[in-house]
Amino acid sequence: MPTLGIDRLAPQELPRHRTPLVGREREAAAARALLLEPNVALLTLTGPGGVGKTRLALRVAGDLAGDDADAPTAFPDGVCFVDLGAVADPALVLPAIAQAHGVRETGGRPILAALTATLRPLRLLLVLDNVEQVAAAAPAIEDLLSACPGVKALATSRAVLRLSLEQEMAVPPLALPPVAPDHPPPDPADLAQYDAVVLFVQRARAVDPGFVLTADVAPAVAAICARLDGLPLAIELAAARIRLFPPQAMLTRLEHRLPLLTSGPRNLPARQQTLRAAIAWGHDLLTPTEQALFRRLAVFAGSFTLPAAEFVGRGVEQSGNPDGEDSPTSSTPRFLDSSTSVLDGVSLLAEKSLLGRAEGPPEESRFGMLETIREFGLERLAASGEEGEVRQRHAAFFLDLAERASAALIGPEQGRWLDRLEAEHDNVRAALSWAISRAEREETALRLAAAMRQFWLVRGYLSEGRGWLERALSHSGAPSPLLRAKALMAAGALAELQGDSRAMTFLEEALALFRTAGDDAGAANALTILGGIALTNGDAVSASDHMEAAAALIRRSGEPGKAAAALHNLGLVAMRQGDDLRAEPLLTESLSGFRESGNAWAVAVALVNLADLRQRRGDTAAGAELLGEALDIQLRQRSAWGGAACLFVLAGLAENRVEPVAVARLLSAAEALLDGAGIPLDADERAKHDRAVAALRERLGEEGLAAALAAGRALSLGGAVAEGQAVAAAIRAGMPPGGFPPEGRNHDGPNAGLTLREREVLALLVKGLTNREIAEALFVSPRTATTHVTNILAKLGVQTRTEAAALAVRHGLI
Repeated sequence: MPTLGIDRLAPQELPRHRTPLVGREREAAAARALLLEPNVALLTLTGPGGVGKTRLALRVAGDLAGDDADAPTAFPDGVCFVDLGAVADPALVLPAIAQAHGVRETGGRPILAALTATLRPLRLLLVLDNVEQVAAAAPAIEDLLSACPGVKALATSRAVLRLSLEQEMAVPPLALPPVAPDHPPPDPADLAQYDAVVLFVQRARAVDPGFVLTADVAPAVAAICARLDGLPLAIELAAARIRLFPPQAMLTRLEHRLPLLTSGPRNLPARQQTLRAAIAWGHDLLTPTEQALFRRLAVFAGSFTLPAAEFVGRGVEQSGNPDGEDSPTSSTPRFLDSSTSVLDGVSLLAEKSLLGRAEGPPEESRFGMLETIREFGLERLAASGEEGEVRQRHAAFFLDLAERASAALIGPEQGRWLDRLEAEHDNVRAALSWAISRAEREETALRLAAAMRQFWLVRGYLSEGRGWLERALSHSGAPSPLLRAKALMAAGALAELQGDSRAMTFLEEALALFRTAGDDAGAANALTILGGIALTNGDAVSASDHMEAAAALIRRSGEPGKAAAALHNLGLVAMRQGDDLRAEPLLTESLSGFRESGNAWAVAVALVNLADLRQRRGDTAAGAELLGEALDIQLRQRSAWGGAACLFVLAGLAENRVEPVAVARLLSAAEALLDGAGIPLDADERAKHDRAVAALRERLGEEGLAAALAAGRALSLGGAVAEGQAVAAAIRAGMPPGGFPPEGRNHDGPNAGLTLREREVLALLVKGLTNREIAEALFVSPRTATTHVTNILAKLGVQTRTEAAALAVRHGLI
């Protein structure tokens, strides 16, 4: 090993980039602050390949070395940059530091002693770039820093170094605009607030100076940035193709990202010239065991829990059950070599920036891959020969989960299970797609689709659910009669809500199969839905016959929830027949039964029908109180069409009791939410709707009505519920017409004096998020979120979150 003296040459200067660093102000400020903390000797910037760790490190180092640094005397001896990208041997890391700092070899002393003697008197910042492939040298780096109290290190690495001196800071992808289907098309001016879009436009103009972010291309550019996970390297590589592919064409090609994202600048290291090479660089540093787990975890769509990873990620040659955390008998699964658990493997992959924490229900930890990394992992899975077995285990896990959820979705835990299935919906879709495409897995597809019925119904995925069920049924060959009956009933239930005449065909076949199999519960369910169809079609006699037959079968069960359903449905028949005296006790008793069973969604449905009954009797205050509770439930359950049913009845209650603009907004919001789920108004509801609109037209005029209806259609579920709650509160309080909506004090102008961050917080508040949920969504502390909400209420001149939400949607503040 070479030895060094202490003769010093000039330290290596920081590399210079001709293109400016886009964004990263917050990250740079945080890194500078950490490096200036007395107890931080080593700050490691971590993140996946292409996220921009090196550029951020250079920005931070340059700030600390320049005249405008927060503390310009913090490192009076300067900054020394050490590129370790080409260093493969950990033993050469200290020599590389010596060479970069200008310490030349003169012989006679061990390298650590020589470097220590040189650096101990200095106040210096070492920038150590690309440490991940020489992480074994981390203890030597720690020894050097411990011996030189005036020296600090800023490292970039795809993996944490696991040193006691180390402070990790994860570098996130660039900020992305919302591109969800329920968001309106983005405005080019608004997109300029998002660093990912700014970077794309900047790099696109470098190859095509005429490129302009117009309203026509803005949605495609926003979607491109989202599909590329906000990774700066990926965005730069995509923007470089702008002369060949306009944004809309590029977005289509990005269904498979890696083949397109090639041909980066030749002056960059090879690992940064294509996205595949950037990911492969980190992948090749994994052990064979870690590589096996990585490719298996790529089968998960979206994100996954540790129990799912344990079941799917273990060695394909081992057996097990998919019960995970919910099975007390399941043992801790292992993968490949028995000495390493999947939990350890997930931790290692997370440390190496190939996995990250993902959003999900608060009671569980979730992990996921950036889609660009997942695509690479799926390539490796396909090449490994394991894909079929891994996908089979993936489908088995989510079939088990969905069937357990199906039973829980009519009980007190339904909210938790709805959220859990929402978090796993992408995985369920992937499992269904795979199972339907495999002849030997057709039964898996039917069972999984049938088990998802209640989730699809409550959350409004009606068209999608029907699509999966009908595909599974058409590919099912000859399943067991009972399984086919369950799938047919699920398809019929969803079709009935959407007014599709095929519902009757599905349900009649299901009823026959249930009766043949002696399944009273299934037959009762099918009869109930058939009764609902008859009721919608105005055939109260047939509806009553079906409901009575279903009630007779349900009474045998003795379960309060099922008995409550029978009472509720008989109450609906009585309402449609105009027999309110008979309907009220039936609906009231059914509500008690639903409460007893803990079926919150059914409670909300019963509350809406009771409120409708109260409206018919003229007891608007009582009806408004019932609807207020129902709206709360439907927002918690995130049932858009359930919320729409509440709003529709509330609009009827609100006529002549609040401003007509508010009534019009409620009506159009309800209709838009129903349209989003593909649910039409039945003939009776359509007649009520048309009469209400005609009355509103007389009061508001054509232009005023059109404006109010358009504003209502633009409301999200959270915004619509906020307005509905405010209207219900006004009715309960006996507020005179004109007293609602509240006007507030300071909402003149487009932004009501709110900052950009406050508008972001207000948008989340309108969606019904708590302060803690707002904090998590915006990556701020709960205290900061609470401060923002307090400032928003003050600026809008209102007292409550509900009033703020109503005011925001009314005045277009979000």
